[in-house]
Amino acid sequence: MTSRSSWRQKLVSTASGLVCGRPQGSSQTESIIYLDFPLAERYTPSYNLSEELDMKVDVNFWAVLLAAVASMVIGMLYYADEVFGKEWKKLAKIDSKRFEKERPRVVPAVFVASFITAYVLAYVTFLYHNFFQDSWMAAGALTAVVLWLGISATTTFVHGAFEQRPRTLLVISLGNRLLTLLAMGLVIGWLHP
Repeated sequence: MTSRSSWRQKLVSTASGLVCGRPQGSSQTESIIYLDFPLAERYTPSYNLSEELDMKVDVNFWAVLLAAVASMVIGMLYYADEVFGKEWKKLAKIDSKRFEKERPRVVPAVFVASFITAYVLAYVTFLYHNFFQDSWMAAGALTAVVLWLGISATTTFVHGAFEQRPRTLLVISLGNRLLTLLAMGLVIGWLHP
C-alpha cells in the first residue's frame, strides 16, 4: 500500500498538464495541484468580464427633459375636450370648475412625475440598448411598450377593476399611457447618450 504523499507524487509525475507545488512555509503534507492547460487561452472569452460588470449607465438629461415636455403636450392634446376630454371628465366624474381652479397647482406636480418617468425610461432604455444591441430608436420604443405593458397597463387595469371604473374610462387611460410612454421612448431613443 502506498502512502498518501507518494500517491500524490505519482499522480503529478504521470499526469500531463498538472503541476504540483507547495506554498511557502507549508508542511510536507500540504501540496496544491494546479491545472496547467496550454490550450486554455483558446477557450477564454475575448472580453473582460470585470469591465462589463462596471458598466456605467448614461442618461441624457436633455432627452429626459424633452420627453417630460412631450408627455405634457400629449396629455394636453389627448385630454382636450375635442378629443377625449369631455368623455373622460364625464366618466371620471370630474367637476370642471374645480378642475380649472386646481389646474395651476396640479400641473407642476404632473410635470415632476413625468420627469421621473422619463428618467426611469431613459435608464432602462440604456440597459436594453446595451444588452440587445438594437438601435437607440428601437430600444426606446420597445422599452416604452414593455414598461407600459408590464407596469402601467397592469396597474391601471387592476385599479380600474377594483374601483369599478367604466371600461371606456379604462381604455382612455390606457391609451394615454401608451401614447405618452411611446413618445417619451422615441424622444429618448432619438437623443440617446
